[in-house]
Amino acid sequence: MDTSASLASYHNSGQAKLRRNHLDNAFLAGLDWDQMPPSKDFKEMIAHISTFDDNSISPLCLAARASTSDNPTFTQAMNGPDADGFRDAMNTEMGTLDGMESWIIVRRTYDINILGLTWLFKVKHFPKGTINKLKALLCVRGDQEIDRVDMFNTYALDVSFSTVRLILILSIFLGWATAQINYTAAFINASVDEEVYEEMPRGYCKEGHMLKLQRSLYGLKQSPRNFFKPLLEKLNQ
Repeated sequence: MDTSASLASYHNSGQAKLRRNHLDNAFLAGLDWDQMPPSKDFKEMIAHISTFDDNSISPLCLAARASTSDNPTFTQAMNGPDADGFRDAMNTEMGTLDGMESWIIVRRTYDINILGLTWLFKVKHFPKGTINKLKALLCVRGDQEIDRVDMFNTYALDVSFSTVRLILILSIFLGWATAQINYTAAFINASVDEEVYEEMPRGYCKEGHMLKLQRSLYGLKQSPRNFFKPLLEKLNQ
C-alpha cells in the first residue's frame, strides 16, 4: 500500500489520535502537501500543528506524547536543568496564593487531621517544541480528607459540552453577543466553610507551624462546589 493510501485508510478508520507506534514507519517523512489524503479536516489539523516553508510536514509533529520531563516530580524539578525556572514559578504561585489570603499560618497541633500539599509542575511548549513557560501549581491532598470532618457537601453542578455548543449555535442564529470569562486561580476565589488544616508547602516550611485554609485550593473535594457560589452570584449580577 502506498503512503497516501495508508494514511487515508488510517484517518478514515475513526481513531481519534495518531499513535506514536503508527509513526514508527515514518509514513509522513518527506511527504509533500499535494500527497496528503483528500480530507480537508485532516489537512487543517496538520497545518495547525506544524507546517514548514517548503509545504512539507515532519513525522515528529504528530508524535507528541506526555513525558516525565514535561511533568517532573519535585525532586526532578529542583535538581534538573530548569530548576531556577521552576523555583520562579513556585514563587509566583505562592505570591498569588498569599495575595489572595488563601490561608493563615498557625501553630501546629497534633489532635486534628492535617492534609498534605503537593507541587505539580508542567513544562508548556510552543507548537514548534520550544519551551513556552514553566508552571507550578500547589494542590491539596484531597484523598486525605475525612468525610464530615474536612468536608460535608461536595456536589457541584457541571455543564455538558453539548449544551455549550447549543448556546453558541443559538447565539449565531439569534444574534446574541457572547463573551468569555477567564478566572485566574478560579477555585481560590471561593472561601472554605469548613476548618481545613494543611502542612506547610514543601520548600516553604516553617517549623512548628501549619496552614489554616481560608480559600478553596485545587485538590479539595469541595472546591468545585465552593467556587460555584461566587460564580452564581456574579452571573446573577
